[in-house]
Amino acid sequence: SIEERNPENNTPAYSMFATKINLETLSAESVPQDKRNKFVLEPLLKKGSVNMLYSPPNTGKTFLSQSIALAIACQSPLFNLRANAWKAPKALRVLYIDSEMSHSSFVERLCMLKDFYFQSKGENVVPHFEYCLFADKTVDLASEDDEHRQLVSSMLHLGTDQKIEFIVFDNLSTLCGGNDSQKSWMKFFSWLRYLSDTEGITSLCVHHSNKIGEQRGTSLRSVTLDNIIRLTRAIPVKKQHIAMTLTVEKARDVSKESLDPLPLELKCVDAEQNAWQWGSTLANGKSSLSIEERNQMVYA
Repeated sequence: SIEERNPENNTPAYSMFATKINLETLSAESVPQDKRNKFVLEPLLKKGSVNMLYSPPNTGKTFLSQSIALAIACQSPLFNLRANAWKAPKALRVLYIDSEMSHSSFVERLCMLKDFYFQSKGENVVPHFEYCLFADKTVDLASEDDEHRQLVSSMLHLGTDQKIEFIVFDNLSTLCGGNDSQKSWMKFFSWLRYLSDTEGITSLCVHHSNKIGEQRGTSLRSVTLDNIIRLTRAIPVKKQHIAMTLTVEKARDVSKESLDPLPLELKCVDAEQNAWQWGSTLANGKSSLSIEERNQMVYA
């Protein structure tokens, strides 16, 4: 293993792994048990993967991102569906980093969602959910300066039994200084991959789409990311609900059959408690897939 160090503070920057492989003795057992690809959120997010969720503004991506974080912290299903393939098989320690909304707005949304995940959490699970708000809009996790990345690293409790295992970055534009260039992305992505390779940390980056509905900024993200989720607006059954279609645009080392586009609706199920849950607009949460939609999906 060859590791680059920052000359100023001798901290690890990015790593390169080089080794000779004996093909005669190579097997799945060659990979250490703790390094094998285990699901963090079935059927898509695996341990150590670097992922992105993107959509136009006001589609509901923060609601879904918070829901993913809650499901993983609570070891619970993500959606309230009869045919529910989306679930967290194990409770993990979660850090949600936000730089877009106010603290009060974030907590209010979390309160709307949390009841379902607490009610369906795994046996004896005590959820570990940490939250960080970067109110300083000069933060840049993709800068040449390592200061902000080191600040986040200090929140991860590395080397302890409280180590963070899943991070949400909401969102890329505000956390990376508004820079969507290839150079900026590779600086940030290399750090995420370093956390993945050395610590097994899984990450989810929340991003915006551009005016034509594609992800904003460099196309290099599509090449480097493990999984990409796209959300598009849909018409809700009731006006006050939030409706969208979840489409997996790219999936790495994942079965295609379980990843058809999923029509979702975030519904108020208890007006008095202001409790909301995810349901589907189709029976059993299943959707047919057109040839055009299937051709747009990428399986690496």
